[in-house]
Amino acid sequence: MKIERLAPSPGAIADFYEEALPALGAVCERTWHDRLEVVAEGTAARLWNDSGELHEVELWFPPPDNTEPRNAATRFAGVTKFS
Repeated sequence: MKIERLAPSPGAIADFYEEALPALGAVCERTWHDRLEVVAEGTAARLWNDSGELHEVELWFPPPDNTEPRNAATRFAGVTKFS
């Protein structure tokens, strides 16, 4: 079985998180095509803090060719560009 590789797309990764985080109990809102505002508590918040306390963050999914340093808590590599 051959699985085709998807083209790098920050929007596709943001879509994945926009669907997955609410399944854990978070509230998400798309603020831009590559940004996602997240309010999480409990299970979903444990992605950022072990106690599961209320957490609010805007996630950014930059394009693969963006070389700006990334904060692992808010800026996801999302799509890795392989050579």
